[in-house]
Amino acid sequence: MTNPTPRLASALKKAGSDDPRTRLAACRTLVAHGAINTAEPVLQGLAGDEALAEDTAVLLSACRYIRRVLKEAEMTDNSGNPALSEAAERDILLGESFDDFYLLKRAEGSANLIIVFTGMAHSFGVSLALLLRILKRFDSHVIFLQDAHKQYYFNGVAGLGGTYAGTLDALRHRAAEIGASNIWCLGQSGGGYAAIQFATDLQARGVLAFVPATTLQPLQEDGTLPADGPDNETGTALPGPLDLAVQLARAEVVPHISIVFGALSEQDSTQAKRLTHPAVERIPIEGFADHAVFAKVVADHRLDDMIRHLFASQPHDTRAGRQPNP
Repeated sequence: MTNPTPRLASALKKAGSDDPRTRLAACRTLVAHGAINTAEPVLQGLAGDEALAEDTAVLLSACRYIRRVLKEAEMTDNSGNPALSEAAERDILLGESFDDFYLLKRAEGSANLIIVFTGMAHSFGVSLALLLRILKRFDSHVIFLQDAHKQYYFNGVAGLGGTYAGTLDALRHRAAEIGASNIWCLGQSGGGYAAIQFATDLQARGVLAFVPATTLQPLQEDGTLPADGPDNETGTALPGPLDLAVQLARAEVVPHISIVFGALSEQDSTQAKRLTHPAVERIPIEGFADHAVFAKVVADHRLDDMIRHLFASQPHDTRAGRQPNP
């Protein structure tokens, strides 16, 4: 691998450390970037360390899933987008920015579109390159979004209109342009809030949200977000409060919402349990207390089933008390 990012370069160096815990931490980064050929021998060397055995086993399990993903992704090249050159994909693999918008267009066409909202740290628990390879194996176009302003996407995405309303319109236009009649949203942490909010406004069919925030009111109270909600270019504030429980109660049609969280994480469990709408399905990961639940789902080989479940879900029509026809 040439010219890796500083974080990845540091992990490559630390993988040779004399300290077992340093090697384990380095392997977490390597696995998250899909560098399993480097990580696996180091992890196998740590397997006999009783204090590290559990974490080592989790990472080795993740390596097995990732190896299958990489093989399947190579076998099916779904890119019909001329911009998705080898150089572009390599840039993402190395962690370079793709600005704030990136489209993976399925060459043979698809009626499905997955919109991925990365978290405020511009990540998704694994590198975006690895996530791209995971998702390209499914019958769907994929759009990756990043919020350069770290405002939970309420000021929109610069490359797609630059305002919340403008970004909604641009996403609708992109979906129509590529022939995607079914929209699905994925989000993590702060991006999980945005995934649910955008999915509701886009009338998407479903959302898969990992440890999402479900209210942003504390961020208004501490000044991180404006007290009256971010404005669009017309000067009109978005509907308040910034609380998904309120937004879902107001909506007539709500996408199916699957929320994945660590059952032992008090904060993440509290956020998930705030949403009691019938469209919401909570998926607790038993025995897990960390915020990095996406990496745990990958290690447990559960992600593919969750994505298939997402594709099978239907939105909820609260007006009629039934699910609309697909």
